[in-house]
Amino acid sequence: MEFNDLLAQSVAQDKTKPENELPEWVSADNASLAAYEAINSIKKEKFAYISKHKTATKFRVAKTFQVQKKEVADKIGATTQAIFYASSYSEDLLTFLEGKEDTDGKRTGGINGELMKRKDDRIAKPRTGLASKSKSEIYSSAQAANKRIEELEAQNAEEQLSLAITKLPLNVRVKLKLT
Repeated sequence: MEFNDLLAQSVAQDKTKPENELPEWVSADNASLAAYEAINSIKKEKFAYISKHKTATKFRVAKTFQVQKKEVADKIGATTQAIFYASSYSEDLLTFLEGKEDTDGKRTGGINGELMKRKDDRIAKPRTGLASKSKSEIYSSAQAANKRIEELEAQNAEEQLSLAITKLPLNVRVKLKLT
């Protein structure tokens, strides 16, 4: 094979799956395109929030790390009912956002499933340093450190005093009755 043939094959393979390909239910004729783009932009914001926070307490409320239907509706200026329940693309949009429901009733996949997985991975990372210790452990180690500093200061003061006494002239030490 020649170089041009290889190049033509690789270009043909690249064209078969473009990166910016929209799902088939997304159309510019209705609000599905705006909703799709809104979900993806909100998803980026939620990814940023997840990457900035580590503790489980920051993720107590789902709206901080998951895309809410109301957020999407507000962003594109439509009602939640119209976008997610009353349109021809509503079922596909809802599946894109929340994933598919299993036989157990649990939802898997979707944007919110991806965000949940990323949150769980973020929380599962072990914490290091002072953040990994409890308040009582930090307090007791600080008290021990302060006590040790006071001991060293007292010991240093005693050494300084004995050094100063040894450097005094003999007649001064006798008058002070230090000998």
